[in-house]
Amino acid sequence: MKRAVLALPLLALFATQVHADAPMCASTSEAEILALFNQWNDSLQSGDPRQVDALYAPDAVLLPTVSAVPRLDSAARIDYFEHFLNDQPKGRLDTRHVRIACDSALLSGLYTFDFARTGAQVAARYSFAYTWTGERWLISAHHSSALPAS
Repeated sequence: MKRAVLALPLLALFATQVHADAPMCASTSEAEILALFNQWNDSLQSGDPRQVDALYAPDAVLLPTVSAVPRLDSAARIDYFEHFLNDQPKGRLDTRHVRIACDSALLSGLYTFDFARTGAQVAARYSFAYTWTGERWLISAHHSSALPAS
């Protein structure tokens, strides 16, 4: 009995230490991740490439729909969005798949862009990878490519 009484405080100390060392992950939901897409889509409506870029992590990778050049920093992303926003794009999710992990999330599927200035429509595949910074979610990688003809 004495051994059990002595072991209890040690067990409690160990359990506290294990809990303290466990990583704390940001909690999120599919609805919150979808809201991040809506925030990005709304930023396109602003016409301000800097407002769009503010949703990306500083070292985020953008592999855009209508450019063959990977955009690896803020200046390159702003350059891309300066041209992309000229046609007044608005996206809509046609399909979506959300995967949530510790401090990260992935939104992928198919979307369509309607371009108000030209009347054009582009269907594309997309992937948005989001990372929790400790304060907010930012896009850490974004891939978009036009759907093949068949």
